[in-house]
Amino acid sequence: MKPMRLQAWIGLISAPLLFIGTAAFETGQAEAVLSGGWMFMAALAFTVLLVNVFGHGVFYYVLQKYETTLVAPLTLLAPLIGVISGILLTGDHFGWRLAFGGVLTLIGAGIVASRPNRQLPAAALVREESL
Repeated sequence: MKPMRLQAWIGLISAPLLFIGTAAFETGQAEAVLSGGWMFMAALAFTVLLVNVFGHGVFYYVLQKYETTLVAPLTLLAPLIGVISGILLTGDHFGWRLAFGGVLTLIGAGIVASRPNRQLPAAALVREESL
């Protein structure tokens, strides 16, 4: 499946569920959107265009071209960059909860990444043609 088609299906399926969830569990969404001004619109455009369309499109293209074992570890950078950006750009507070959550996330990712491959135990991590 082509990357943009996959993104379109993900958006089509998830949007109604997210609208139902926000209507059921949150209040004041319309007022928050309307009072957000240009910064909200810039953040929305960044999220939709750069992250979803470009970022995920490139990621899916790279997944089709290279082995998943080479590409998947790069996804660990996303939360790290997000936290650092939040601290530096928006002044988010770095407290014990954020540190504890980060350590738990890294432990979980480390457990998944280090477990042995039972289906193909002798499989190479890198294909020769991808080098």
